[in-house]
Amino acid sequence: ASFVGHLMSTSKGRDKICSLIQYIAQFYYECINNSNILTVQELHGESAIISALIAIRIRKSMSSGRKIFRFLKFVDEIGHIHKVAFKSKKRSLPKFLTILGHIASAVYYFLDNTIWAANIGVLTSLVSQEKIVDLKQKKDSFSLTRSISNLIFSILKVRRNQRKVKEYIKLIHSYPNKIITSGDPAYETVRNLIRTRRKIRFRTLDVIHGCLRIIMLYRSLELPQ
Repeated sequence: ASFVGHLMSTSKGRDKICSLIQYIAQFYYECINNSNILTVQELHGESAIISALIAIRIRKSMSSGRKIFRFLKFVDEIGHIHKVAFKSKKRSLPKFLTILGHIASAVYYFLDNTIWAANIGVLTSLVSQEKIVDLKQKKDSFSLTRSISNLIFSILKVRRNQRKVKEYIKLIHSYPNKIITSGDPAYETVRNLIRTRRKIRFRTLDVIHGCLRIIMLYRSLELPQ
């Protein structure tokens, strides 16, 4: 409960929870829609599977509700690109994945805002319906790039933090058996262990979120199976 509460305390966290619900609902609907079971196909064709109808309503509702979280977010991503690129001259895979993810996110959010503005009539004179379809395809392509880079990055972070947890546990076992006070080295080690485990939970959620997102984009972009 505290984990979810902490995650919901920020706009980014609320967007992450909403997107997770959206992708789960979409994943469930796609399973029903592409089922090979004859009974399921017949019931779905007659719109008799209530849970599938609810799932698609949840997806549409969450997708619309998340628009406010993504408004002008591409500006933040440009700032992140500059910060990561010039923070350190050291080359590494995590740094490359981070920059790639932010670049893809910046383009994705810009296209998403453009499509949203066109749909509500602000850019109707500049963006035609045919152009919107093309922009959606490009937006999904950049979203797929972002999702793959973020997924790999999150997996690397989870494995790194899991190694840290083992090191902290080993270090805790080496301390003498006594009551821990705030000034003891063991106290800081335990705090670091708790913080690292919390990071693992957040990154694990990112991995689940990324996998669902990639599956949805794979079908949306109609990539070869």
